[in-house]
Amino acid sequence: MKAIISILMILFVGCGYKPSSYYQKEIIGNKIYVNVNINVKNPKDSLFLKDAVNQAVIDTFGGVLSSKEDSTTQVLLSIKSVSLSAIDFDNNGYPILYRVTSSIATQIIDKNKKPYSFTTSGTYDFAINPNSVVSDNLKHIAIRQSLLRALGELSSKVAITGMKSKDNNETNSKDEL
Repeated sequence: MKAIISILMILFVGCGYKPSSYYQKEIIGNKIYVNVNINVKNPKDSLFLKDAVNQAVIDTFGGVLSSKEDSTTQVLLSIKSVSLSAIDFDNNGYPILYRVTSSIATQIIDKNKKPYSFTTSGTYDFAINPNSVVSDNLKHIAIRQSLLRALGELSSKVAITGMKSKDNNETNSKDEL
């Protein structure tokens, strides 16, 4: 078993594999300031988004939360839109499946003071019993799940941008030689 794990590790290292967090570090520094604009229509969800982003800074980006003055990177977020739509109906025409779609606008000012803008969205589908209504609690749970998915997309976009930035820096360094 140890031999198989060792072979797999050698293959991953040998092929140049690098985790997405390696490329995210091209954009995101170690000390990160997070500011979420509170949406008047969704104050609870905006506060949830702030907590989720703070957790993502620690877990996903491997950074520490910092004040604006001490930070190397600033992450500014706002909820652009949240929509709820019925996507499936029963035989009587009553909705039984809903989809929540959330959109987040993000601006990141990196460690070199270069701004990046991202718009991400996430969806979450949930079912209800026929002839029942969507409760506020169920709706907030669905919105939060869609916001988490939008944050996952943001993490991917930051990694892709960091990879492109890394490739451009390496190409420019080779051109200077």
